[in-house]
Amino acid sequence: LNSLEHRKNTLVSEQQIRAEKLKTLALRITQLWDTLDVDEAQRGAFLAQHSGLGLTTLQACETELARLQEIRRQELPNLIERARADIRRLWDEAHVDDGHKSAFRPMYDTDMTDALLEEHEAELAAMDARLQEIRPLLRLVERRENLCSKNRI
Repeated sequence: LNSLEHRKNTLVSEQQIRAEKLKTLALRITQLWDTLDVDEAQRGAFLAQHSGLGLTTLQACETELARLQEIRRQELPNLIERARADIRRLWDEAHVDDGHKSAFRPMYDTDMTDALLEEHEAELAAMDARLQEIRPLLRLVERRENLCSKNRI
């Protein structure tokens, strides 16, 4: 009876370890799918084929993660350029001054590395958060400008 209890505890522990590992893999895979714009059909097909906590599911997730990391490495220059375009769009929307733009030195770096992409992603997140705060004010300014231009006619 003790050996059965021990076996049960061992299996429960293994289940928890696998579940945690799968959770970590799923998070990293999802982030890369988002970064690489993997379409929903591909995502769904992978998820439909790989469910549960079995070793084959864990291995498939590790293989998918490695595949996505390789694609990301190959696409790094394109990902950085896309991030730069997104940053410029957010800067324009927020009416960011040239001083702030020129202070973001990574925008002009030509060494396409993971660290550079991470700096761009951090700037994107910061600009997105800033815009969330000031969008209502920007809408009011735009509305005022529209009213002023109508009254000048």
